Amino acid sequence: MNHYFIIFIIAISSILISQNSEMNLLQQIEENAKKITKNQNKVYKQAKALERGGMVDEAISLYKEILNNNPFNQSAFRSLKNILKKEQEWELLIELAKKHTKDNPDLSSKIELIEVYLWSGKYKIAYNLSDEIIKTDLLDINGKKKLISKLLYNKHLEHGIKMISFIRENDDRSFYSLELGAHYSMQMDFTNSLKEYLMHINYNKKNFDLVVSRLMTFPDDVELKEKIKLILLSTNEDESLEILSNFEFKWENYEDSYNTLLKSNTEPMKMYQFGKDLVAVEEFELAEHVFENLLKVNNQDIIENSIYQIGSIFEKKTINKESFLPISNRFFNSIFFWSDYLKVDDKSGETMFKAISMYDSLSTKFNHSHAKYRLADIKYRAFGDLDNALKQFMELEKKDKQHEIRFASAIKTLDIMIAQGDLENAKKTVKLLREKYHRKSDRLNLRIKELQISFYIGEYDYVNEEIEQIIKTIDKDHWAYNDILDIYSIILTFNKDVEGLKLFSSSLCKIKQNKKQEAIEIFKSMFNHENIFISDLAKYNCAYLYKEFNEFEKIIDIIKMTSSETIYSEMSIILHAEIYDYIINDDNEAITQYLELLEKYPLSIYYEEIRTRLREIVG
Repeated sequence: MNHYFIIFIIAISSILISQNSEMNLLQQIEENAKKITKNQNKVYKQAKALERGGMVDEAISLYKEILNNNPFNQSAFRSLKNILKKEQEWELLIELAKKHTKDNPDLSSKIELIEVYLWSGKYKIAYNLSDEIIKTDLLDINGKKKLISKLLYNKHLEHGIKMISFIRENDDRSFYSLELGAHYSMQMDFTNSLKEYLMHINYNKKNFDLVVSRLMTFPDDVELKEKIKLILLSTNEDESLEILSNFEFKWENYEDSYNTLLKSNTEPMKMYQFGKDLVAVEEFELAEHVFENLLKVNNQDIIENSIYQIGSIFEKKTINKESFLPISNRFFNSIFFWSDYLKVDDKSGETMFKAISMYDSLSTKFNHSHAKYRLADIKYRAFGDLDNALKQFMELEKKDKQHEIRFASAIKTLDIMIAQGDLENAKKTVKLLREKYHRKSDRLNLRIKELQISFYIGEYDYVNEEIEQIIKTIDKDHWAYNDILDIYSIILTFNKDVEGLKLFSSSLCKIKQNKKQEAIEIFKSMFNHENIFISDLAKYNCAYLYKEFNEFEKIIDIIKMTSSETIYSEMSIILHAEIYDYIINDDNEAITQYLELLEKYPLSIYYEEIRTRLREIVG
């Protein structure tokens, strides 16, 4: 018994010793490999440094040394390959590629060799090797694409097409169609590009939206448009008609776009989106027709949303658009500087009541949250019915099931309290809301709203401290980032003049309350302020406010009063030019003002934008 036990122990010990030795050996091999790799990386970096320094021969020697020690080092091979190509050392390059293929007997190295033959002008050899690889079907799909891309990149399209055709006939009917479509497009061969993209969609329906997004980058050339129509109409496929509808929309042929989409038998959801796209480009009549037709479909959600969209169209039709001044409007499109109230066209009362009727029907029959929200917003911003609007928004904030509606209603309650002049209640309410809403974006937006309220109240030390904290965390592309910086710069401008700052912030609060005439009077009282920057700031704001009353002579008179020593001089000239350009439509005076700005402020950040506008005016 003891004898067998001893033999067993010896056997086990031998196995363990053997396994331990093997593990030690593997560890040693791994450590040696790491040392070799580390050393090769060091040599490679030295070679790259020599190459960058113009010591090409020395770099070549080091690359060769790396490859002699490790033929599989792709970085060294490609670096050496590129040097020899640049030096046009074709024979050396071919020998290098052949050796690389021999040392690395895989298909990837053969593709590298084919590319070298293409570079060196030995096209027949390259073509034969390519055909051999493709016809023996040794490559997977990605390998085939890599080989084709090498041919196309090196301007061997004809042979690439032959290989693509072979693969399509024997394997994948739409092989390389997406890539070839992109290639043709980059070569400005848009008709062939379109044909390839159509082939891709035919076999890959899931990529329809991707292909359409690429097709919409085609230029709006008159001759090309006709070719596109011929190609798409010749197939008479639903997908082709839908693509043509997209093109017609891009070309602003909205009726044709709609009629073509109807022929494509598109699904109701896509037609609904088409209607929304029409609203976005203010094609309200056609959009209304689209949504009315959608009321006949057998889909309750689409019916409800179409009714909502019709109401939205009626609402948009009644609103007088403010004169759009591309540059000047940017300074006033701010939560601190401008009013939420809408200008409603007096002649469109019936249309507004149609919108209200639509929203009311939705909210009553379907308990439609967005319709309820729009009704409350119309009362607030269009009719100035602050008390009833506030009640409705408070109800939505408390009871609606959708977070989006609840939070938007919470913000509206604060806006209405500001409009009512109830700043203390707004301050208390925003603090309660900050305890209630915990999403990161909600908390930030409430923090910004509290900042706005505190500025109107006159809590400037708090505003300063809060801005300094917010700026550290807020993204620069956040919608309120520039608004916050504007307020910060204004507080700094007034420095220790607290009374002047209170006067200015009260004028901004008056604007939020739609008391623009009172705001004008406050600004006028600041025209003779001893601080020229503050004086010009007040003049500029006052001039812009007069735009709301179409008092253009007063605007020009105030602009002429601004000094030439502050940023508001530059901004005033822009305002002057844009009023003549977009409102009065006096091209000659607009050009004069634009040219004056370019002469006085050659380093203006608006320089190129204004030059572009001048070219548009001149034609």
